[in-house]
Amino acid sequence: MLPQASPLPPGDSTVALPSGSVRIRYKASTTDRNGILVVFSGFRKKGTLDFAGTSVRPIRNDIIWVYDEFGPEPSERYYMLDRGTLAPRTLIVELFNHLMTVFHVNEQAFTFAGFSKGGSAALYYSLVLGVRAGIIVAPQLAIGSYVTAYWPRIADSMLGSNPSSSDIARADALIPNAIRAARSSETSIYLVTSEADPLWESEILPAMTALERLNNFNLIKTNSPLVTEHIDVTPYNVPVIQGLCLLTLDGITPSIPFAENGKPRNIAPQAPDSFAQTGRAMLLQTHSEGSRIFPEIDTFIVGDPVNTHGTLNRNLLVGNARFRLGSVIDKRASWRNFDKRFVDYSAAKSATLAHRGIDISDLPEGRHRVVAEISYPGNPQEVVTTEVRSKRPIGCLAVSARQHRLFFLQAAAEGTTATVVDPDTLPSHNSCVHVDVLGINASDHRLRLRGRFFPPGLIAEQWGDCEYRLMLDDGQLLTSIELGLLDRPHESLPNTLRRAYFSDMNLEGIDISGLPRRRYLLYVVAFNASVLARTRPLGILDCSNKGTSLDAITQRQSEV
Repeated sequence: MLPQASPLPPGDSTVALPSGSVRIRYKASTTDRNGILVVFSGFRKKGTLDFAGTSVRPIRNDIIWVYDEFGPEPSERYYMLDRGTLAPRTLIVELFNHLMTVFHVNEQAFTFAGFSKGGSAALYYSLVLGVRAGIIVAPQLAIGSYVTAYWPRIADSMLGSNPSSSDIARADALIPNAIRAARSSETSIYLVTSEADPLWESEILPAMTALERLNNFNLIKTNSPLVTEHIDVTPYNVPVIQGLCLLTLDGITPSIPFAENGKPRNIAPQAPDSFAQTGRAMLLQTHSEGSRIFPEIDTFIVGDPVNTHGTLNRNLLVGNARFRLGSVIDKRASWRNFDKRFVDYSAAKSATLAHRGIDISDLPEGRHRVVAEISYPGNPQEVVTTEVRSKRPIGCLAVSARQHRLFFLQAAAEGTTATVVDPDTLPSHNSCVHVDVLGINASDHRLRLRGRFFPPGLIAEQWGDCEYRLMLDDGQLLTSIELGLLDRPHESLPNTLRRAYFSDMNLEGIDISGLPRRRYLLYVVAFNASVLARTRPLGILDCSNKGTSLDAITQRQSEV
C-alpha cells in the first residue's frame, strides 16, 4: 500500500482560494492524531511567525501557521480588515473550509491559538467558525482604536487612509459582537492574560462580562513579578500554552473557569550581608560600527537587587583597557537571571555610556581576556571581577581602518575573549573560495560580488550562523563593507554550508563612488563565534581620476 500523500506541502506555501490566496506554513503530524492546530501571529518582523520554534516540539499534531499578509501590498491586517472591507475575513473562512476538505475533518478537529494581534484573530475565528477550542493570549479586542493609537501605518491599511470615528468604531465592534453572538457556542475559550499587561484594563475588563457568559469560557491570569508588561505574557506562559494545545488537540477540553498562575514574591531590596558575593556578567548581544563595538551585558551581584540607575558601578576590561558602563532599565533582566527566587534586577542591564560604544583602535595586538568589574558607589575599593559569559555563542567583528587591525570578539558560556590582529597575518584561503561574480556593472557603476567561502569550522546552515565582510585594503587604510548571505545549497557540500555564500547586499551592488582615489586589494572575511578567516586576494580595484577599474585575481594567479 502506497503511503498517503500529505494534504499540504510542508513548509511555506500559498493556498489558492476562490477570493484570492493565503500564505501558510505547514508542519505535518508525527503520529496518528487527528487534531489540527492553527496559529495566528502577533506583530512580528516580516516573514516570521509566532510559536514556530522549539515551543512546538512537544506538539505532534498537524500545525498550520497563517501569515497575516493581505491586500495589494501584503501587510498585517489583524487577519480581518483590508481598507475597510472584510476581504481578509472572507479568505480566512475559505481557508478554513479548504482545510476541512483536504484533511477530511469537521470544525471539532481544530484548535486555534494566537498571541497579541494573533490572539485577537484566534478569539474571533474560534467563535465565528465554531472550532473545538481557542487558546487566546494577551489579545486586543477594540482593534480599531488600538491599531489607530499604536500602529497608524497598519491602521491606514486596515481601515483606509484617514479613517473616520465611525470606521474605527466598526472595527472595534467586530470582536465584541462575535463574543455576544456566540453565547450558545460550545467552543472552549482559554484566555491567558495578566493584570500587569496594560491591555488588561483597556481591552479585557470591558469585555469580561460578555466573555463570562460564554458556555465554556476559561480565564488564566498570571500574577508574577516576572511579568511586567504586554510582551511578557506569552513567553511566561509557554508551558501553559503547550499544555492546553496538547489537551485540546487530543479532544480533551478541561473546564478551568478561573485559575491564577505565578507566585508573587517579596521584592523589597535587601542590603547585602557582606560584599563577599558572586558577580555575574552575561553578554546579551553586541554589534559594531567601524572601530566601535556596542555590547549589552547584564551585570549584577547575585542575590542583591539592582533596580535603579546608580546602584552599581561597572567597568568592562578588555585586557588592560578599562571602559565605563552605564545602566539600562530592562525589567526582563529579572526573568533572564531568575535563579530559585525572584530578585529585582531591572537595572542590571548595562551598555556603554550614552551608547557611544567602545573604540578598539588603541588596543594592542594579541588575545585579550574580557571581564567585568562590579562595585557599589559607597564602597568603590571593594570590586568583584567576573568573567563575561554568554548563554549562546556570539561573534562580533570591528575594524580599525587607520591601525589596519581587526577586533574579533568571541563569547561563550566559558567566557569572552577579544583578538586584535592585522588581517595580513591571517592565512589566505584558496581551496574553499569560489567566486561566481566579481565586476563593475556598466549601467550603474556598482560593484557586484558573489561567491562561496567555507573555511574549516564554519557553519552556515541558518540565517545568522555567520557573517561576511568585503575588505578594501590600500596598504594604509582598511575599509569594511557588510555583505549579505544567499541560500545556495550545493550537491558537493553538506547542508551545514548551504548559506556559506556571500553577496552584495540585496543583490543591488556596492556603491563605490565615494571611495578615495586609491588602489585597493579586495578580499572577503568570514566570521562567527568560533571562526575568523579571510579569502585569498580576489581582485584589484583601481579608483583614479581617470575612472574606476577592476582586475579580478584568479585562484591560479593567487597561488603563484
